Amino acid sequence: MKNLIFGFVFIIFSAFTVAAQTDEARLIDEFGKLPCGDFESRMNLIRIESQNSPDSKIYVVYYGGRFRKEYLLNKKTNNPDKVQLKYPHREDGLNWAKSIPLYLTTEETYPAAIRDSLKAKIILINGGFREDIAVEIWLVPKDAKPPKPTPAIEEKHIKFKGKPRSVPNFTTCYN
Repeated sequence: MKNLIFGFVFIIFSAFTVAAQTDEARLIDEFGKLPCGDFESRMNLIRIESQNSPDSKIYVVYYGGRFRKEYLLNKKTNNPDKVQLKYPHREDGLNWAKSIPLYLTTEETYPAAIRDSLKAKIILINGGFREDIAVEIWLVPKDAKPPKPTPAIEEKHIKFKGKPRSVPNFTTCYN
């Protein structure tokens, strides 16, 4: 009898634990700058996760980097073989993050209804600064608390240079 009661309590507790987990913000992806094809694959993941949770919002927490990395190509092999560090532009992280809703809401391979639903679901949050540019993608249920940014570097330790570059437009990857 004790085992039966214990089993019943365990099942109820487990059900409440699973239910509570679905009402919390969930990190679905995290990445820095990506090549075009990798970016598209991750956007498809976001689209699918969004469709599976129609009442959830998509929070894009973006972080600027301490430096902007530029890859130098080897003239013989045409492959990157050196990294040159330059001071970042003030809005590098934001411009990188803007490419996410731009892609998700304009990519013509997605039906118009999906693109329109995504427009209302995506929220950009400035996360501050980390060593490298980074983006976190969070799926946040209707009544859940939004994610809290976790910066690693204070802005006063970042030296900015130049004007921000434009938003990368990944909808033109293969055109």
